[in-house]
Amino acid sequence: MAYVRRHGDGDGTPALATLGSGDGALLLLRFSIDLPPEPGIVEAFVLLERAADVDADPGDVILRAARVTQPWDSRSVSWALRPRVELVDGPPTAVRSGTQSLVRLGVLDLARRWLRRGRDEFGIAVQADGPGSAGVTFALAAGGGSVQSDGDVAERGPRLELYVK
Repeated sequence: MAYVRRHGDGDGTPALATLGSGDGALLLLRFSIDLPPEPGIVEAFVLLERAADVDADPGDVILRAARVTQPWDSRSVSWALRPRVELVDGPPTAVRSGTQSLVRLGVLDLARRWLRRGRDEFGIAVQADGPGSAGVTFALAAGGGSVQSDGDVAERGPRLELYVK
């Protein structure tokens, strides 16, 4: 996982990532999964959890998934050294102010491409359409969903949800 944005410091992956604030931010994700040779992927989602401790009231933000077409390393990726991404046909996901904390971004077309095991499949990029105001902030650090002392559930990092038959 990596998070890059224009004018970012590039000091590793932070605990939080804001998308849709007009700085061109990208969230780069790569998942390690073992699929049988001929699975039928029925649905696929990237799950992103909104950060609970951020005060900004974002407005609406539209998220899209793109395929990463170049190798990248989370330890050295930056805005200047980000991999190429290519938008895919897929449904946009609207994140509305005051909605649930869990955002499900459809990535079915990308997941089906993985089955072909092409040499140019290097993960998923999540980006926001157009400039927003404050953007939407997501948790990147895996808190494991543990219950905190105040009774709230700690945020979890991005994860992949596949439905296979």
